Order: sequence, then C-alpha cells, then structure tokens
Amino acid sequence: MPVELADRTERLNLDIDELSAVGRSLYALLGKFTGYRIAAVGWERADTWFDLDELRSDYADELAAGDLPGLVVSDDVYETLPGAKGFKTFEPGYQWIPYRGEKST
Repeated sequence: MPVELADRTERLNLDIDELSAVGRSLYALLGKFTGYRIAAVGWERADTWFDLDELRSDYADELAAGDLPGLVVSDDVYETLPGAKGFKTFEPGYQWIPYRGEKST
C-alpha cells in the first residue's frame, strides 16, 4: 500500500545530494522490514506502479534493461520475472536494482 505524507509537514527544499541521502536512508529502513513482495521508495513512486501484473507487462522492457533503480522484490517475485537484469541481493529474501540516487531534472 503506497504511503504518502503530502500536506502534513512544512515543505523542505532539499538539493540533489540531500534527496539522495534521504533515499538511501529510506532503503536502509526498508531493509529492516519483511513480508512485502514489491517496494520502491521515492517522491513520485506511489502514482507509478505497485501492481505486480502491471510490472511484468508494462515494465518488461525496463526490467530487461535493468532500468528500474530502487525496485525491490521478494525472491518469489524475482523468480517470476524472466529476463530481468541488474538485480542484486538487497536483504535475505529480497532482490533489487540498486538505487542510484536522485538525478537533476
């Protein structure tokens, strides 16, 4: 279930390095949890996808290219993603395409 904090706190203007540090901290926190099948942290992810069928069909090209940095999946989900590239062990029971930090737009 996506979690959102919009409109609950004062807006912070963080630079790219600070946003990347927050992202790395969120992944460190995620590494302490279990029981999920698919996860990603970020600023716009909640509106992107969290449906496993959509991930397999709509993002097949990105999975094949390893171009979904920060995507974390359970080992059982990983086994159902044939041709997926770029995954490494995140924590026991989970694989991920490593988070690369935020990019300037």
